[in-house]
Amino acid sequence: MDSQQTDTNRLSPWRALRLLGGYLFFRRAAVIELTRRPSAVWYGVAFVLLAGLAREWWQEPFPNVLFIGPALSLVAAFILSGILWTFNRTVAGQQFHYVPFLTLFLFTGPVAWLYAVPASALFDDPVAQVQFSHGRLAFVAAWRVLLYAFFLRVYARFVWSRVLLGFLVPVMIVLGIASCGSSFMGSVANAMGGGPREINVQNVLDAWTGMILLLGAFVLGILGVVYRKSRELTVFDLGREFATDPERDLFGENGVHETCRRLSVWARMGLSRGIAAGITDAFCSTGKGNPRREQALHAAALYISQASDPQKSGTELAAVLKKNLELPPGADVRDWAASYLARAVEEVNVLSEGDDKADGPEA
Repeated sequence: MDSQQTDTNRLSPWRALRLLGGYLFFRRAAVIELTRRPSAVWYGVAFVLLAGLAREWWQEPFPNVLFIGPALSLVAAFILSGILWTFNRTVAGQQFHYVPFLTLFLFTGPVAWLYAVPASALFDDPVAQVQFSHGRLAFVAAWRVLLYAFFLRVYARFVWSRVLLGFLVPVMIVLGIASCGSSFMGSVANAMGGGPREINVQNVLDAWTGMILLLGAFVLGILGVVYRKSRELTVFDLGREFATDPERDLFGENGVHETCRRLSVWARMGLSRGIAAGITDAFCSTGKGNPRREQALHAAALYISQASDPQKSGTELAAVLKKNLELPPGADVRDWAASYLARAVEEVNVLSEGDDKADGPEA
């Protein structure tokens, strides 16, 4: 996507704080402006460093507190954001830039400033301190996950079905790692939540680990259902979104070429059928006589050309053409079907060969 732009003017600290406030409370305008401000990423880095400091300031000796927590937080943020960006680009089947994605990811860091309040300042009982730390960790994690889902929706333009897939996978990864470490991971969770390190309440930590295992089984079940449906539903939604994007002209000078190129890329991922079906649905639902109808039928031809049975493909395409195209008097629908099918296959083959040649020197 084309949201990578240069700053028209430098982002002031006061403006960065205002954007942060809007983003933390799910303001769409804040997300859009942050993606258009490349320099905002440096404010995000500063926010994450402060989050690491907030977690450690009351239990790390000086000067370690200035380096250990902030450095670990920043390294973890870069690693996790890279994994999520790669995964979500694969799910989306489209290009969107890493810097805006990283900026939005880093801007979730200030939620962790809540760790700055020591549990020992609120509770005297060690068990209560650990329980409070874990509860606070869950609250902060939930808030950041919701922000993550929100910016996937606004920036990457995911439909909600793909947003769900986009954050269930990383949640499952985290839960899987946490469950493998048993009591050790309970201690890590205690430290992440700002819990006191000198207190060892093993029964509470074991209960926390058990809850993680139970939650992991639940999330795994949801993930399985969503993933199974994703190839049928999310790619169809992507096709509709691609076709109706107001910033995309599919019928300009390079419109047909761009559409076929995208579909050829998605075909390699095994997604082209659902996407082409979504494009067809979006175009054909606009009514007869619309100039988009021909492009819709071209997408339908490509969709059907991916089928394993050529004879069945021709029959299905003829039915689609007969239903959606106003043919000239006396025209044979089978001839039109053959023409669309041949054109679609030829363009995709040419484009695929061109992409292979372009990819060759980089490999």
